[in-house]
Amino acid sequence: MATENKIARMPSINFHASQLLYIAHGLRDQAHKAHAERGELALPPEALASILMAAASTEAFINEFPEHIRIGQSKADMSPDAVTPAMVGC
Repeated sequence: MATENKIARMPSINFHASQLLYIAHGLRDQAHKAHAERGELALPPEALASILMAAASTEAFINEFPEHIRIGQSKADMSPDAVTPAMVGC
């Protein structure tokens, strides 16, 4: 009778906020390029899109962070004091 070695694995944690922030960064670079090409008074649409994506990234991080802390505490071998209420209540 063979015994199976079970490895406790931490659940996959993916922050979508970083992907949104990466998009905002790319749009910011496009806005700088368009602004340089079109002149000082030009307001490229990429500038507004970059601001909106950065705001969406911030909101996504705020929404995702507490859930990932909860998952980490329930699945990992962590002490309950590892994350303080002040950290969760940001």
